[in-house]
Amino acid sequence: MKTVKSLKNLAICTYLLLIFSVFLSACSLSSLKPSTSSVAIPKKAIGIENACDILNTDDSWREAFEKTFQKYGVPPHVVMAIIYQESRFVSDARPPRKVVLGVPMARPSNAYGYAQALDPTWDWYRNKTGNSSAKRNHLPDAVDFIGWYVQTNYDRTGVSKWDTKEQYLAYHEGSGGYLKETYKEKEWLIAVSEKVGRHAEVYRQQLASCYAYPSSTTDSVPDTATLNTIDTTDTVDVTSTDVTGIEITGTDVINTDTTNSDAISINSTDTDEPYTIEFESDTTDSVLD
Repeated sequence: MKTVKSLKNLAICTYLLLIFSVFLSACSLSSLKPSTSSVAIPKKAIGIENACDILNTDDSWREAFEKTFQKYGVPPHVVMAIIYQESRFVSDARPPRKVVLGVPMARPSNAYGYAQALDPTWDWYRNKTGNSSAKRNHLPDAVDFIGWYVQTNYDRTGVSKWDTKEQYLAYHEGSGGYLKETYKEKEWLIAVSEKVGRHAEVYRQQLASCYAYPSSTTDSVPDTATLNTIDTTDTVDVTSTDVTGIEITGTDVINTDTTNSDAISINSTDTDEPYTIEFESDTTDSVLD
């Protein structure tokens, strides 16, 4: 009896061990399969000197730039140029530490990630957009952040979202600092902003071979745009396929040209009154600073 019972117990144990082995094998095999729900988004671009390499790094990267353009009206080349300047597309970039007598000191700020956003600025962005899980080392989030920040600066300063140089100044100084013209006291910053502007144009030219800008690629403006530039000679560039029907009014306005062209120059000796450009209600013209 004991022998039979022992054999039964052995059979049961063997059976249980077999089931357990099959279970472990299944778990091991499933762990080898890539998860479609958690595919990692690349942290590093294929190349950062060519805009097409940046877009072609991954579908998620291209989609991020396209979504930001559609959502905020900030074109890819502007966002790319800002990221290049801020972090060289390094996902975990931080400001370098100063070294004093061979001892590394504290970092000058808590800026972090692709966009080099500060802690309070990033918290502000997450609070305002509801994107509470956004991370600074996540390219899609960084691109969206820059689009949102440029839009915020545009709302407060009126600087065109296509004007990379001026937008970079506002990005660095904040819209409040930009309006106070704090950047004028920083020659190095003005030089950097000019470099960022040139880089954006290079990116824009490169994108011509791999990206199609939407048909409407200029900032929208109300039917009446008032230019408060006080200068002996004011120049206004109007980008449109059709600028007929534009009426320009002002004091002592001379040499005006309202024919069908892509640019209208206003030359005036008056320095007291702003000029008003009135657009037809169905136009999509925009004033570019």
